[in-house]
Amino acid sequence: QGEQALRSLNLPTLILWGAEDNLTPVSLAHRFAEVIPHAELIIYDNVGHIPMEEAADESAAAVRAFLARQPLARQP
Repeated sequence: QGEQALRSLNLPTLILWGAEDNLTPVSLAHRFAEVIPHAELIIYDNVGHIPMEEAADESAAAVRAFLARQPLARQP
């Protein structure tokens, strides 16, 4: 049921993950990227469970770039 729900996502999805995440293994990030259509995965080296805090500048830049590539971002 969970994987089927992920497969049904019909929107661009950005997945940010820390390579040193001790709570949720990075192998799960790869599985999400395989299952979710149009998913983009970024894994940060030397970062744990909260890349948005541990690599704030890098993850914010990735989110900005991701959003700028989306069709809605280009509409007037």
